[in-house]
Amino acid sequence: MGMEMKIDTKIYKVVINHEEQYSIWPVEQDNPLGWKNVGKSGTKSECLEYINEVWTDMRPLSLRVHMEKLEKSRKQKENQDSDPPDISTGGSLVNRLSSGLHPVEIDRIEKIDANEIHDRIKKGYIHIKFPSTRGGTVLGIKLENNLCNLEDVDFEKNSGSVHLEGNLTLNYVDVRCIVDIDIETKRGTGHLIPIE
Repeated sequence: MGMEMKIDTKIYKVVINHEEQYSIWPVEQDNPLGWKNVGKSGTKSECLEYINEVWTDMRPLSLRVHMEKLEKSRKQKENQDSDPPDISTGGSLVNRLSSGLHPVEIDRIEKIDANEIHDRIKKGYIHIKFPSTRGGTVLGIKLENNLCNLEDVDFEKNSGSVHLEGNLTLNYVDVRCIVDIDIETKRGTGHLIPIE
């Protein structure tokens, strides 16, 4: 006589505990202490297939949270150790750009001509790039016309230099940006002064 395989026709439910670990439990029985329904029930294979799809990280919740905190802490320490002061957040970028002169250029240097620079100055707003910072910090400056000097420039001949000054807020610090730009090269030097 051949042996017949017994098919499990029992209906199960998927349950989860406070650590976000999954299991199955007979649907007619009360859940074990600390476990609650997730809303999925069916045959054993259907429930196990569901668990296989949703339970992608087998670590208990408390361990995942702990590991995430450790990783975040490690990254913060790594950033503090590796980032030079001029590219970190907070006032340090302001401090660096406030000490000494730094290379500057008109933002989008390759797409702008002397006449467009002149138009922007007349409108009272210009973007200046500090290429020596990581990624090249671009500052939008609201110009103060009475402090700007255009006497040494000829925009039509694309020659001479301009002295521009204006205010902005960088990393929550109000600063004045002072730059001198050669119109032909669209490059020059500049620095910031924190406004008390």
